[in-house]
Amino acid sequence: MTAEPLSLHQIGIEGADVLTALHHGSFPPDTGERWGGSELSEVLRMPGVLGLVACRLDEPLGYAWCALPPMNVNCCL
Repeated sequence: MTAEPLSLHQIGIEGADVLTALHHGSFPPDTGERWGGSELSEVLRMPGVLGLVACRLDEPLGYAWCALPPMNVNCCL
């Protein structure tokens, strides 16, 4: 059986709720490491930032954002 392929989609501040849910699923509660929607929206509004979400069958599984310059890549899978 072959797994369905992943697809990557560009995402902006309109998808901050999706990124927030994925981000929260990547970190344990009460650690101070979880960002809220406002923090993620702020990052996505910065000049030179590209947000991507990885999906399988339209279900978000993870995300990455990149900031140029300097090169900075953050991922939560």
